[in-house]
Amino acid sequence: MTWETRTYQQEAVAACLAGFMEKRRASVMLESPVGSGKTYMALETIHILQKLLGRQLRVDWVAPRRHLLQQVMEANMDLHRDMIRPVSLFEKTPPEADLVVLDEAHHEATQSCVLLYEKMKAAYVLGLSATPLRTDRMKLSFQETVTTCSIDRLIREGFLSPFHSYLLPHYGPQIVGECYLNSPERWGKSLVFFQTVMECCQFQKVLAAAGIACEVVTAESDKDRQLEDFVAGKVRVIANVSMLTEGFDQPDVQTIFARDASRLPTIQMCGRGLRRAEGKQFCNVVQSAKTSYLFEKVTPAQRRFKLMNGQWLALQDGTEAIEAMIKRSLALLERREQMRHERKRASRGATHQSSPGPGGSAGNAATSFGSVYRLPPFYREFEDVYRQLYWYYDLCNMRGWSGTLPPVALILNRSTRPTHVAGYAQRHATSVDGTLYHSISITLNICARGNTGSLMTLLLHEMTHIWQYVKGQRGGHGKGFVNEMLRLGVDEAGQRVRNGSPADRIAIEAETRYPQLAARLRECIASPYHSSKNEDFAFFRLMLQRR
Repeated sequence: MTWETRTYQQEAVAACLAGFMEKRRASVMLESPVGSGKTYMALETIHILQKLLGRQLRVDWVAPRRHLLQQVMEANMDLHRDMIRPVSLFEKTPPEADLVVLDEAHHEATQSCVLLYEKMKAAYVLGLSATPLRTDRMKLSFQETVTTCSIDRLIREGFLSPFHSYLLPHYGPQIVGECYLNSPERWGKSLVFFQTVMECCQFQKVLAAAGIACEVVTAESDKDRQLEDFVAGKVRVIANVSMLTEGFDQPDVQTIFARDASRLPTIQMCGRGLRRAEGKQFCNVVQSAKTSYLFEKVTPAQRRFKLMNGQWLALQDGTEAIEAMIKRSLALLERREQMRHERKRASRGATHQSSPGPGGSAGNAATSFGSVYRLPPFYREFEDVYRQLYWYYDLCNMRGWSGTLPPVALILNRSTRPTHVAGYAQRHATSVDGTLYHSISITLNICARGNTGSLMTLLLHEMTHIWQYVKGQRGGHGKGFVNEMLRLGVDEAGQRVRNGSPADRIAIEAETRYPQLAARLRECIASPYHSSKNEDFAFFRLMLQRR
């Protein structure tokens, strides 16, 4: 095994040693997420502690599962080969020790562990746990706690796999079984968790009726043989209640079906699928929308899906807001109609005023290309939105193309057609002082559904067409277009495909600087003022000149 030393691991080892040596603590808890290398950090702490003390310690490694002990012994042989004795948590006559390492240390408050401590008489205790919490709320007695990093950080830095979240309307053997059978190639090698063994067996029958083998792991089953078959690929689905919630590390697990549970068991279950493996780009986490704790509370999902009418509806970048928008649509239409009537009543008998001359108010008029353009009320109200959009265009241009794309006219459409395209680019759409500019049109009803970051994928899509125009190519969605979008970090479905890409950096920076841009775009939709295409072009010619 090749050990990869990471900065946070070195810091954690140093903190554990400081707890034992400098602070004179008898017990230290190392809290670190799944996949962070707790075994490595503990073995390194043991090795250095013995050097600092100048003597060899009697070390007992205690764990509640036999396969956990086996993994530790193999890791020790690959690293320092210190003298470490494996001890079961349920051992009745454990050997005395100078240092006890308690794997899965949230078991520390159990009666069996208390009795074990009394018999071992250890001077030092090192606890290891990814989730140092207990559902029974019993407190752990470690004198010092060392925290390394979060699951979110490990995913962002590429040490753990990102995940896609799938939400079922409810969770049970039948719906989970049907979900798996509908697309087994999507789920791949899967761990499935239920509340009872009976539910596990019911799920097994659903899969068996379709000719798919599934093992149910219980305290009485031949667990070693079942896991060996699972690791070898002879069985691709394993169901259990809680036997595999901790200590089972199989990196090529593709999907976790997590039963409804609180925070601690949810993190334990979902953590089984986060380890990296060759060819594994992400893990699937399937939960009920009614669960008390969604894994997304721990770290954001790369993509989100919800089962609706038998189909998986993509909810990436906050498009779940569509549901709420649909519910508010009738009230919004009624509000628009009332505002139109109020505007008509206010304008009755009023004399039509022509565009102000050069001496008019600067807020209502601006000189552009030798003419005077009147700024309609809609533009006066939302001028900040357009300036932010131009800044967004410049940000995408700098991060995606090093600022090589030319200025364009950005045009907002407010189409009432539900099938209207989200946006489109046009070659040489408008002329300023004899210079032709490309344009990008954006449909508010579609682009304002998500957050500021979600607008980025649409803008990058249309800017890639501008890139085609600059290179003398015709606009289209051929291989060259797809490859350019992938370079930016956006796939053909308009989803961000990797952390650290230009698209990812743009989304983060835009959300930080203008977090309310999407909300302001939604306000544009609700505005009672409507402008003609000519006014659109006039305004954006003006914006181009002001930049």
